[in-house]
Amino acid sequence: MRVLIWLLLLPCLAQADEGERRAAVVTALHGDLVVLDPGEEPGVGPGAVLTVWRQLPSARGTADYRKAALWWEVGTIRVDSVGANGAVARFHGPPSQPIPAELDESGAPPDRVHVGDFARATGAVAERRGDVRVTFARADLFSAEQAELKGSGKDVLAEWLRGLESMEGPIRVEVHPEIEEMGVVGPDLARAMSADEDAPFGPAPGKPVVPVDELYEGAPRPLVVPPAREVLVVHGSTGVPETWRYLDPVSLAERQGQDVAAALAGRLGIDRGLVSVAVVPRPVHEDVGQLPGYDAPGDQVRIVARAIQWSKAPPKRPRTKKPTEKKAPAVERSRKRRILEKPPEEISGSPRPRPLG
Repeated sequence: MRVLIWLLLLPCLAQADEGERRAAVVTALHGDLVVLDPGEEPGVGPGAVLTVWRQLPSARGTADYRKAALWWEVGTIRVDSVGANGAVARFHGPPSQPIPAELDESGAPPDRVHVGDFARATGAVAERRGDVRVTFARADLFSAEQAELKGSGKDVLAEWLRGLESMEGPIRVEVHPEIEEMGVVGPDLARAMSADEDAPFGPAPGKPVVPVDELYEGAPRPLVVPPAREVLVVHGSTGVPETWRYLDPVSLAERQGQDVAAALAGRLGIDRGLVSVAVVPRPVHEDVGQLPGYDAPGDQVRIVARAIQWSKAPPKRPRTKKPTEKKAPAVERSRKRRILEKPPEEISGSPRPRPLG
């Protein structure tokens, strides 16, 4: 009978191996919170799901199966945060099979995590910062030296915003202008080789390296940029003054970013102050050619957010004009007006009554 019980328990038990990595250990409990010592478990980060195991039964008794280190699944926990002193998790779900009451001799509730329980990583990927970046070629939105969205650029942004369903903050609009004062950078050979391999269809999503500009790299190192200058030239010789405005490259890029941020905030229905604007000047990149699906190597306008729900908007329905009633000719309208102005007796054809006497 004991052998039969042992065979039935084998699929549900996990046996510790002294040569394996040191498992995470539950060190403290506070309400629903579970404090862990991560040990040597890999991938313990915010969002990671860990399986909690408990060693049972105790060493008391003479049964042969009590001599082995038997582990039973207590449940799963989900890590909330990881700090220098350990990790904090919450109860995530019950075990696939509850602990039999006859095996748990500790007297503690078998369906709760306790101090001293071990935790192992399940292989679930922890939550990562899901920054999503939308890239526009600057020339597709703004004309040369133009600080406002006009014409085709306004239509391009409006059409993309039609498919925008939701966006999670923080939201940032970045303008990446190439400035000659910062020098010239040669082409990225790795990116050029990827473009040649993917031609003419573009990159395939999910590849180990998607060749877009600065996908994995951080912000460029700080560089000295030209000072901010703005010049307004006013001519009023004709009596109607005309004003020409000249901006330095960085100030112009900032004005453009403000215009895109205003359009984005209007589409989302949020306060304009919730969308930050940043200008990231870059050196001039040598052209390596363009391919559909790749970032253009020139100036860019980027929208960066935590999460973006976007889908291609359905085509706009053509406006149908309401059928208009045909107006009667002027001659016919004047005839009707004359009829209405006649006295009633003349319209009916009856003679007008004469006075008596």
